[in-house]
Amino acid sequence: GKEIWRKDFPDPVREKLPIDNFFRLAGASGTPAVAGGRCFVVGSSGMYGLSVTDGSVIWTMPLAAASNSSPLVLGDTVYAMLYGSLHALDANTGKKRWHQPKANGNAALVWKTGGKSYLIAPGGVCIDPEDGKIVWQAEKAEVGNSTPVISGDTLVLFGSSKFQAFKLSPQGAVHLYTQNYGSNWSERLCSPLVYQNYVYQNCDR
Repeated sequence: GKEIWRKDFPDPVREKLPIDNFFRLAGASGTPAVAGGRCFVVGSSGMYGLSVTDGSVIWTMPLAAASNSSPLVLGDTVYAMLYGSLHALDANTGKKRWHQPKANGNAALVWKTGGKSYLIAPGGVCIDPEDGKIVWQAEKAEVGNSTPVISGDTLVLFGSSKFQAFKLSPQGAVHLYTQNYGSNWSERLCSPLVYQNYVYQNCDR
């Protein structure tokens, strides 16, 4: 349990926010990603690629707006929601490879089928990880702050006021069902868990 290293960064973006602003109160809350001996993390004022050995900074991407994104690594590319939309960066240098403004939310995830990998963003947007082009978008899917979940070929989304499920294929997403559950923040921010065909979600009910 001994601490090996710790890294702190200046936070000018957060310091300029109103005292009652969500980011000012809570700060960035994304989950870091570790791959290839590196740790990728998004803070309130920047995104960073760090060495897992000693925490030394390999690259930095300054941000002018706070983000709660959890980075995702696939091959030599790291993906993150920056400025409210999906960006792909070179994992070795931090250089931007592409940007997809129609993919919004806090985090994307990988869906693999037929030997190919796709990115699924909140709002049911399927993206080609190589070039950032949209493959398809689920109709009437809500964009939320939680991370989508995939079980097999079933996509589970918690949007701004609805719980939705879709059946995925390379050609598109078929809506399975929708359940309204209100707009309480405690529900909108929690990511669902799928276990043995049941969906679990923290809420205040």
